[in-house]
Amino acid sequence: MGLRGPVAGIQPFAEISRRATTIVYKGHDASLDRFVLLKVLRPEFAVYEDIRARFRSEALLLAKVNHPNVVAVYSFGEEDGVAYMATEYVEGLDLSDLLDAGPLPPALSAGILLRVARGLRGAHDEGVLHRDIKPENILLSEKGQVKLTDFGLAISEEAPQDGPAMAGTLAYMAPELIGGGPPTVASDLFGVGALMFETLTGQPAFTGSTDGEVLDAILNSSPMQGVESFSDAPAGLLVLCSRLLQKNPEKRLGSAAELEQALMQWIESSGHAVSETDIAIYVSEPDDWQSPVAHSDGEAARPPDASIVSRPPASRVRRAAPWLAAVAAIVAVVSMLVASSRSGESPRGTPAAADSAAIVQSEQGDPNVADSVSIPDDTAVTQPRERPVEAITEDRPAVEPPALDTADPGQETDTPATSTTDAAASPEEQGAGRLALALIPWASVWIDGDSLTTTSSDTLELEAGQREIILRNPDFPDQSRRILIEAGETAQLSISLWSTVARLSLTIVPWAEVEVDGVVVDTIPPQLRPLILSPGPHRLRLLHPDYGQIE
Repeated sequence: MGLRGPVAGIQPFAEISRRATTIVYKGHDASLDRFVLLKVLRPEFAVYEDIRARFRSEALLLAKVNHPNVVAVYSFGEEDGVAYMATEYVEGLDLSDLLDAGPLPPALSAGILLRVARGLRGAHDEGVLHRDIKPENILLSEKGQVKLTDFGLAISEEAPQDGPAMAGTLAYMAPELIGGGPPTVASDLFGVGALMFETLTGQPAFTGSTDGEVLDAILNSSPMQGVESFSDAPAGLLVLCSRLLQKNPEKRLGSAAELEQALMQWIESSGHAVSETDIAIYVSEPDDWQSPVAHSDGEAARPPDASIVSRPPASRVRRAAPWLAAVAAIVAVVSMLVASSRSGESPRGTPAAADSAAIVQSEQGDPNVADSVSIPDDTAVTQPRERPVEAITEDRPAVEPPALDTADPGQETDTPATSTTDAAASPEEQGAGRLALALIPWASVWIDGDSLTTTSSDTLELEAGQREIILRNPDFPDQSRRILIEAGETAQLSISLWSTVARLSLTIVPWAEVEVDGVVVDTIPPQLRPLILSPGPHRLRLLHPDYGQIE
């Protein structure tokens, strides 16, 4: 059910989209005689304090960002039980509408991305992380303005633990987020990299027929490999895109300001400076657009053409989520992945993604993978293994191990862990050695049947010889390893327990009791964290007293 009358003096007259917890309208503010974007919290969610707090947080964070390349927030409040937020309405298109026709001209891509970088810098300067950079959230006005929008998943950089542990759009999500790490400036820049790849090639950076395949692509493959075979984008832009898409966040650009500077350098060196008039022409009539040539002062040289500029823009397209009125819409994004550190194969038996209306997608694989990037100017970038990322258990710090254990989950092995020497030592050898542990997120460590410590990072003094190591965490299967401890040497054991399990995120409207394999595990919403499940098939049942059950 939609609004039946004005809210805070704003008359809604066109529903743009219906999202998981909100409805978005085009509205008219009579007091200032202007159109606004009116977002209201759906009444069935108004009873949940955490959802109301999240809605308020979006308004507060957006209000902190005052930048011409970010949509402005006008008002926020509650009237007659309706929580609302009014923001700037941008008449035009979003970037996904332009990309439906294929890649953008390189100069136009650089010009749009320059403005996106400026808007993102404005947000980051205020300590606000966007967390959902994608084409649908880049608005292009009929006047050629570029606006970053939809801060529904935004979070304060100072307190990232206040938001959902994993949220966003999977195809634009950084590997460290998938591994359970906190959102950062670097993860926002990865989203810009995926966006840039799409504008230059006309193809998403990471694809797959299921969410699991997309996840595997993000963790284990580089879209830049062989890009010159299907794209004629300039090498300079592809190199920059490659930097943004590095698996290791430390190898990306350091800030949105650095990205802005790099794009400006390319624009100056190429002589193609794109003005808002150029963008307006492309939004209105792409076939009439020509790549501009910069004046010596950097401004684009283009004769005015009133007949082109004055044409009405194409209608703004908004992709509304499906709404099932007869019963509560139940959307389950279920993806199971166990990363194979030996073969690098895509997951098998991954269920197909359910309805695309889900706004939160959480999956897991081993984020600690190597990546080799090939770019057209013969610059080769080979990455070392990734730094492990913090898991969803936010009160336990992540650590950076020197290497990853590559044994299959749960499989015992007599292969010694990495050591500072290659010389074999006899199990009976006298003396002591050390075992350096790097465990994500944490585990109780049992050695030869005795519990020694509970840790995420520690170095233990052990008697030389073969030692049986068991790692226990109540949220994960036990992990067992046999490791050779050599006298005077340090063996290293690094394990991400997240690589041994899968995670399930659910979006349920209005709510349901969730049963997995005959056991009630949660009532959703709210879902504070994804369910941790063993890889493989599971029986899921959603129960509601009025709507029955779905299995």
